[in-house]
Amino acid sequence: MNPIYSDVHIDAALSNVSTAYMQDVNDFAALKVFPVVNVDKQTNKYWKFNKEDWFRDTAQLRAPATESAGSGMELSTDSYACDNYALHSDLPWEVARNADLDMTRPIAEFLTRKILIRLETEFAANYMALTKWDTDYDINASSTKWDAATGSNPSKDIQTQKTAVKLATGFEPNTLVLTADVYGALKDNSDIIERIKYVGAGGIVEDARLKEYFGVKNIFVMAATKNTAAKKKTDVMTGAWFATKKALLCYVPDAPGLLTPAAGYTFSWGAMTGGAQIATRNFEIDTLMATRYENNAFVDQKLVGAGLGALMYNVIT
Repeated sequence: MNPIYSDVHIDAALSNVSTAYMQDVNDFAALKVFPVVNVDKQTNKYWKFNKEDWFRDTAQLRAPATESAGSGMELSTDSYACDNYALHSDLPWEVARNADLDMTRPIAEFLTRKILIRLETEFAANYMALTKWDTDYDINASSTKWDAATGSNPSKDIQTQKTAVKLATGFEPNTLVLTADVYGALKDNSDIIERIKYVGAGGIVEDARLKEYFGVKNIFVMAATKNTAAKKKTDVMTGAWFATKKALLCYVPDAPGLLTPAAGYTFSWGAMTGGAQIATRNFEIDTLMATRYENNAFVDQKLVGAGLGALMYNVIT
C-alpha cells in the first residue's frame, strides 16, 4: 500500500502568512485633519482674542495737536483637557510560550486600531455633527445633491460657503473633509467629470483633480469603518461609516502657533506616552500569569474656531 499525503506530511501553520482585517491607519481622519498641539500638562488654558474687534473700521482722521482715536481688543481664555483613551489585552504566559505565532505585533496593532476607532467616533461627534459650526448648510434644501444625474454643481456650493466663511472671519477655507459615501459620489459627478475630462488621467477623478476643482489645499476622506454589531457566540459584522452624507469645509493652518486661527486643534499630552499620540506598553501581571499589552492616547479634539467651518449635510441621497 502506497502512503497517502497525511502519512508523509503533518500540517502546520505557515510562518510567513496570516490574515487580519487591519484597517489602514490612513483611512482614519481623526489625527490628520487638524494640527496637533503638543502640550506639557494634561489640562490647561489658551488665549483667545475677540474676533469681531479685529474687523471694525475704527481708525479716524487726526487733526493737528489732538489725540488720536483709541481702540482696543478683548482677550479671554478657553481650555483643553487631554482625556485618556485606553484599552488593554492580556496574553497568558502559557499561551505565549506555546504559540507558534509571535503575538506581540498583532496585539499592538489590534489595540491601536481600537483606539483609532474611538478617536474617529469622537471626531465625528465633535466636527461632523449639526450645530457645532456657525454654518450648517443643507444641500438638499438649497441646491442640488451631488449624486444627482444632472444639475449638481459642487464647486458652486463650496464657493458659496468659502465666501461666507471669508466674510465672517477674514480667512478662506482651505480644507475639505468628506465622508466616504460623498467621496464616492464625487467620483461619478457629471459636472466634475466634464470639467476635468481634458486634464490628467483621461477624466478619471483623482484627488489632485478634486483639489483643483474645489480650490482647496487639503482633502481628507473618512474612509474607516466600524462594526456596529454586538459581540455574539456566532459573530456578526455590520459595517458602518462613522459619518455619512456630509462635507466639512474649514480653515486649517499649516501649524499651530501664536495669533494663529484654526477651525480645530488636536491637543496631545505626550508625557505619559513617550511623546507619541498613541502608545503601546506592556508589563507582567504575576497574579494573572499574563502579560498585559495596553494602549493609551491622551488627546482632546477641540473645535476652536466655529466660524472657520461650514458643515454641509444631505449632500447626497
